[in-house]
Amino acid sequence: MDIQEIRTKLNMTQGEFAQFIGVSRMTVNRWENGKTKPLKIIQDRINELFTKDLIAKVRKTYPRSATEVRQDYIERAKRQKTNSDKPNKLVSGSNPKTKKDGD
Repeated sequence: MDIQEIRTKLNMTQGEFAQFIGVSRMTVNRWENGKTKPLKIIQDRINELFTKDLIAKVRKTYPRSATEVRQDYIERAKRQKTNSDKPNKLVSGSNPKTKKDGD
């Protein structure tokens, strides 16, 4: 199994995969683009780590990809902005400046 295939099965970005195995994102990028190859010992370790059982465990631990998390963040930010753009409506008698303590 090649590295890109393993990474995509895990639904991870290059950065997430790199962090998971302890290398830089650029290293993973170079491996996937064929510019360099991992040392045999690293390739063997990656293949050993990513058996079907481990892929299932990792998916349970990291069920959402970075893209999904980023999209959720953008959507929440848009909702917050939309809510903050709405004018505040004051209900008569609800102005805190007009209320006295104990009322």
